Amino acid sequence: ATQKLKEHVPCGYAYKVVLSEEFAGDYDSELVVYRDSGHGKVAESFIVSLHEEAERLAPILKTKKEMDLSAEQELAHKAATVCWLCLDPFIVGDEKKKKCHDHCHYT
Repeated sequence: ATQKLKEHVPCGYAYKVVLSEEFAGDYDSELVVYRDSGHGKVAESFIVSLHEEAERLAPILKTKKEMDLSAEQELAHKAATVCWLCLDPFIVGDEKKKKCHDHCHYT
C-alpha cells in the first residue's frame, strides 16, 4: 500500500500568455503572479484566472486572417495528394481526410 508522507499545498502561481510576434499587438498580457494570503484557495483562484484569460482571448481567436502564401506555396498545396505530416492520402468529402492548409488559430 502507498503511504502518504507529505501533502502538497499550493501557495501561489504565475503565468504569462504569449502570442507570436505577428499577433502580439492584439493582446496585452503582463506576468500574472498570485500568492496565497492564507485563504487556501490557490487552485480555485488559478482556474478563475484562466477562465478570465480565455474570455479575453476568445474574440482574438475568433478573428480569421488570410494566410499569406507565396505563389510557390500555393502551387505546392494544390499539387499535394497526401498530408505532409502523416502521409495519408486526401479524401474528398471526408472531414478527417480533406486537404487543408496548415494554420495557426488566426488563419
